[in-house]
Order: sequence, then structure tokens, then C-alpha cells
Amino acid sequence: MLYTLLLKDIIEVIIYSSCIFAFCTWLKTDKTKNILVYFFAYCTLSLSAWLLQLPTLTPFLFSYAPVALLLFIVLHERTLQRNLVALCTITPARNAPQDWLDTIISGCLAIINTNRSITIVIEQKDSLDHFLIAPFIINADINKNVLDILLSSQSYDEQKMIWLDSNGKIRSINASWIADKEKNEDAVFYTLQTDAIMVSADPTSRTFTVVSNGTETKNIVAHHVRAFIKKQQHSPLSKQKGAYRENSSSEKSLPL
Repeated sequence: MLYTLLLKDIIEVIIYSSCIFAFCTWLKTDKTKNILVYFFAYCTLSLSAWLLQLPTLTPFLFSYAPVALLLFIVLHERTLQRNLVALCTITPARNAPQDWLDTIISGCLAIINTNRSITIVIEQKDSLDHFLIAPFIINADINKNVLDILLSSQSYDEQKMIWLDSNGKIRSINASWIADKEKNEDAVFYTLQTDAIMVSADPTSRTFTVVSNGTETKNIVAHHVRAFIKKQQHSPLSKQKGAYRENSSSEKSLPL
């Protein structure tokens, strides 16, 4: 009988410990807010009140513990992303350069002439800060001189992406999607959730691929890519979940 009770106690301790550890690990993944510290502070305060036998604080803290847990879950960064509460970029009180897209396309052609590929993600109204990993932030105006310096530097990685915004700024280089999947699959997924546009140039075929609204369009020639990107920028963003898109010979979509 004693061994049975001891075994049950050990099983319960293991289950509760595993749940608490998993919850703490999940809270630690939030890079924007230090929620884990607040969780430990609440637990410490509750246990201290119980050990000191405080008659009013102890029942209050233990009674409202589920509410506190719910707040931790709601405020977590990944929960906000999963619920598609997308952050919006702040539009500056200035006009974007009119020719920045031409400068980018010219830079892409220069890169593929050196037999290197290039991938660009254009942030629009929906912020990509929580969807991209970037080694540093530049926030420089897009112009030919700055673009040539960045693309010719040894730190430029053609397997990563150049992060731009629709206000004519270079946010960063060597950016990558947070999810650990194939780049094109990530692009299809994230452009279905946001209004971002991804553009890549292939040095072999010397054509462009544009991913927007969850659809990948391949084999776009250089003199058509600018008009195609402009069309995608002004098209309404489709965010319907679970919808299949009709595939053509040059398009591929990812059903959710």
C-alpha cells in the first residue's frame, strides 16, 4: 500500500514538473517581453504567502492563478502571431523614392550577371519584425550606391534575403524566415498571412519569381517584373484560410 501511494506521488510530481517546465520553455521563446520573469515572480509570491500563512493574500493569489496563466498565454508573442494579430508598420511623414523599385530590379540584374542569385522580401503595411530573423537593422534609403555596396560586400549571403519596405528603405540583408523550412514554402505561408511580397532572381534562367498572397509565380522576364510587382502591391490581400488556388503551369500555392 505504501509503495503504491509513493508511486502515485512520483507520477504526479513528474507530470506537474513536466507541464511547468514545458510552460516555462514556451514563455522563454518570447523575445519581445520577459514573461518568464513575471511568471517566476508570481509563483514565488504565491509560495511565500502560503509559507507565511497570510490569511487574505494566499487565497487571493491561488484563486486568481488561472487568470494570471491566461494573461501570460494571451500576451505571448507566438499566440499573437497564431491569432493573426499582425503588427502594422508606421508610415513615415515622407514620400518614398519613386524609382526605388527600378533600382532594386537593376541591382538584381547586376547580381545575376555575376552568376549569383538574389531574393528580396518587400514589407508593406503588415510588419515583418516578428516573422524574419535579421543579423542587424540598416534602415537606409534605397539608392544604387548603397545597394551596390551591400551586394558586393563579402558578408552578403545569396541564400538569405534582402529585407525592404514599401517606403523605399533597406531594412536589412541576410534575413531569413523564422520557420525552419524551405525558403519558398515559408514565403508562400507568410505571404498568405501578411501583405508581404517576395521576389527572387535566378541566374540560370535569368527570370524572376514573385510570391504574393500565397501564390508563387515563376518565369517572369525582367521587363515585366516591375509591372507585375506594382500590380501585386495594389491588389487586395487575400487571407482566406483553407482555400485552394487554381494552379497554372507557372503558379503554385500552398493550401492551409
